[in-house]
Amino acid sequence: MISLPGASPEEMVTSVILPLEDAISSVSGLDELTVWTYEGSARLTCTFVLERDIEGAAQDVREKVAGAINRLPPQILPPVIRKVDPDSDPILTVLVAGPMSRRELTEIADKQVRRAIQTIDGVGEASLTGGQGRQIRIFLDVERLTAQNLTVLDVRNAIRTENIETPAAGCRTARRNWDCARSGA
Repeated sequence: MISLPGASPEEMVTSVILPLEDAISSVSGLDELTVWTYEGSARLTCTFVLERDIEGAAQDVREKVAGAINRLPPQILPPVIRKVDPDSDPILTVLVAGPMSRRELTEIADKQVRRAIQTIDGVGEASLTGGQGRQIRIFLDVERLTAQNLTVLDVRNAIRTENIETPAAGCRTARRNWDCARSGA
């Protein structure tokens, strides 16, 4: 992916794509070069023959792009080069549904299903999408804040500066130590 903010698709082709195509086309084992251009950005996809080592091909592309940078407009953002291995595409998608809240389903999907799949030998990655993350809501008593001469911004800043992750056995604040089990947290 390569970006030139404000450039039209035509300008992307003439000032960015053509010099890059010229440089990349000499990489050995290149089977196909596909280009997509957009307003201010473009994407080039290089497909290599099966016999070509993907690590070596990626390194060759990086070197060719680095060598062509001086022929590109100076306002261009650094190109993003990444390799995609079709063998790492997902082979299994699991849907978790049930008569409970989305938050509860997310907990089950994450702590039971995803973690169980992740421990299977040969699984590279198990990810969770579409869930509802944990949220903590804070309700403020305006009268008590006023009595303490505090504002909502004071509370927000205190949460930001004091926010740390601790085990559920104990919580610390600037003023007190609590046993979380007793305080209901």
